[in-house]
Formats: sequence, structure tokens, C-alpha cells
Amino acid sequence: MRLTRRAALAATGGLVALGGCVQRHDPDPFRFAVASDGHYGGFSDDRDYEDKHDEMMEALNGEDVEAVFFNGDNICHPMEGSGEALAELRDEYYERLDVPYEATHGNHDGVDDSTWESVLGSPKNQVVTYRNAGFVLLDSYDTVGEAEMNPNLEFLKGALEEVADREHVFVLSHYWFSEELDGKLSGAGSADHFSEEALDLIHGAENVVAVIHGHNHGQTAEKVYYLEHNDVELPYVMSGIFGGYVGDCREGYRVFEAESRDTLGGTVETKYKELASGDVLNEDVLDDWRINL
Repeated sequence: MRLTRRAALAATGGLVALGGCVQRHDPDPFRFAVASDGHYGGFSDDRDYEDKHDEMMEALNGEDVEAVFFNGDNICHPMEGSGEALAELRDEYYERLDVPYEATHGNHDGVDDSTWESVLGSPKNQVVTYRNAGFVLLDSYDTVGEAEMNPNLEFLKGALEEVADREHVFVLSHYWFSEELDGKLSGAGSADHFSEEALDLIHGAENVVAVIHGHNHGQTAEKVYYLEHNDVELPYVMSGIFGGYVGDCREGYRVFEAESRDTLGGTVETKYKELASGDVLNEDVLDDWRINL
């Protein structure tokens, strides 16, 4: 079996544990990046999608982060050759990263479960932990990307229990499952994907501090929204876009910084940075009533 750079970093650096508790003793805070909607293989606008991926890998390697997450629409299928496109994206671009990476499955990632796991080394629904942070990555589309799916509630419940000992937990899903959020995003969603049960689980978990989504291509893709559910308000963070048809969204990515509650106070901040210039286009302190308990 081919040992990718991602797997080698995980094996030798002691930095990441897939569903485990391996942690590295690095100074706080913990920093990670999220990029979304690269659409490798299609949707070219003014620049070639390969150029966009070159720029993104260079930008991410220039950030002082310990992990990178690609939040869906990694490729731009047609269905035939989607597995090959995903493998090419991994080999030519993702493997350039100096830190471990993970990906969520989006509507343009037309790859079945076994191919996805064979290429990227992880299932579409998974738990990842880094130091004091836990990440729950959710699949949100069927294999061919033509129908939204409700989150796997059994997996989500177990995943949140698995990371219950982490100071900060982030839930990543390419697609959103909140009808209220869909209204704020100009109704780009589908009622088939809305899930009150998923919101019950996420807002009921005491250490979830943010939900992170991709998919949207408008200016709303750069923003942070606060939604209340069962008397708990959480930030819903849009992770932007960097490939394909970008609409009104400025191409970029997010950097997150999570402080340790024990030593620094527990604040979580995020910045949306423009890919071309590296400028910070907006930044937010993710207010959460649990942080200051």
C-alpha cells in the first residue's frame, strides 16, 4: 500500500490520531486551516484550476497551522474518471502540504465510499483529533452528488461522544442541514437535507464551538452566522471557495486559532484570507456561551 505524505506525517510526527488520542506537546494555541470548493478538473473561470491549486497549496504551506481540512467539492466530476481525478488531486497537490490533511465529501465529489477511502485513507464520515481539538467530518451527499443526504445520526451521536473529552470540537460538512441557515444563504439548499435531529445533537454537545460549511459560492460564503437551537447559540462558519465558478465570493480560505482554556482562556478566532493577496478580508472571535464558563 502506498504511504502518502499525510499518512507518513501521522505515523511519524505523532500529531494526528484518527479517532484516537495521540497528542503532540506544542505551544498553544492550536491553529488549522479550512479551504473549500476547489473543483479540481473543471469549472474554470479566468484562471486554470491547476493554477488555483498551485496557489492554494503554496498559501497553506505558508501558514503556521498544524492541519488542513478541505470542506467538500474537492473535484468536479463527470462520474467516469472521478476516482482517477481524486487520486491525481491527492498526488499532485494535497501531498505537497507540510501538515496532515483531511477532506469532506461534497456534491461534486462523485466517488463511491470504497474509492474515497482507498484514495484518501479515511471514510467519508470520520473523527479526527489534534491536541485539544476534535473534528467531526460528515458526508452530506450520495455517491454521484445528485441528492443531498441527512447526516448519519448514529455516526454523529457516536462521534460527539468520542470527542467529549476535547476542549474544542468542530463539525465540518460540505452541505448545511439548518433550514434557518439556508434562509440566510438565499435558499440555495434543499428541504431533503434539513435535520432537526442533527441540530439537537450538535447544539446539545457541550464542547462544540463551531459548525463549518462549504458549498455556497456567493458573498455569503465568506461569512459567519449565529444560529440558536434549543436555547444554545453556535457560530456557523462558511469556508469560502477557491476553484471553479466563484460567484460573488472572493477566492480564499480560513485560518482558525483555538486557545487552551486551561492556559489562555479558550477563545476561538477565525480569519478569511484572500488567496491572491493573502489579505485578511474578515475576522471573527467565535462567541460561544460555553467558552467563558
